[in-house]
Amino acid sequence: MNYELIASIVRELTGDWVTEVDCDDIQKDNRKFYDEVVYFGDKKDLEKDGQANAFITLAKHDTYKYVDHRVAFYVNEDPECRTKFQLEPEKTYIAFLSGEARPNLLTVNEDFISLE
Repeated sequence: MNYELIASIVRELTGDWVTEVDCDDIQKDNRKFYDEVVYFGDKKDLEKDGQANAFITLAKHDTYKYVDHRVAFYVNEDPECRTKFQLEPEKTYIAFLSGEARPNLLTVNEDFISLE
C-alpha cells in the first residue's frame, strides 16, 4: 500500500486548498494539472473576507465537485512573476490558465468577482 499517496489525498481533501508555486512552475510542461488558477498577490489576503477569500471557496468547490478533471489552485506572491506574465506588479490578480490559451484575468478589488 502506498501510504504517501493516501496521506496526500487526505491532505488534499481536508484543507490544502491552495499551495504556493514558484513562477517557473506555472504552466510548466510536466505539470500535474493542465488547468491552473493562480492568485498573484499576498497569500495573507486569502484568509480575509472579500474577493480574495472567494478564491479559497472556489478551490474548495473544485476539490469536491470536479467532474472531468481537477484544476490546480496556487498562490504566488512575487511581484516579478506578475511582470513575467505581463501584469502590473503592484496589483493583485486571479489568473485562469489553460495551456496555450490566453489567460482569463480578474483584477482583485477592481473587477466584479462572483462565485457564480
